[in-house]
Amino acid sequence: MTPENKEYSLDTMKEWVADVINSKATPQEVRDAVVDSIREQINYHLDCVDRASEVLFLFNQQSSNDVVNNSQLFTSSKVTEAVTRKDWDDFWKGDVSDEEFTSKLQKQGYEYTPKTNNVTKLPTRY
Repeated sequence: MTPENKEYSLDTMKEWVADVINSKATPQEVRDAVVDSIREQINYHLDCVDRASEVLFLFNQQSSNDVVNNSQLFTSSKVTEAVTRKDWDDFWKGDVSDEEFTSKLQKQGYEYTPKTNNVTKLPTRY
């Protein structure tokens, strides 16, 4: 956000506060409107994350199919030496021994990073 946009937004908020104070809205109605607006923003951005995650998932699925078909177009094909679709799926599901998994990652210069879903989890206060 540029400084001009920031100032515009803050000035608009000041006008809104003056307008709502001079209206017949109750303090509870003002509070509810602000909270609802914040929740709408949270939900909008979580929906964006969900949609982007789904698109990424689909691209990753396509990429894994291409690796099994011996495609050299995807760098992820370097992570494993999967010969069959089952080898690929077993590798990414963790159906290999820890030593095998670690050695294959290290061989390609990678290290294991556990999966997290923290982005889409909100504290219960929301």
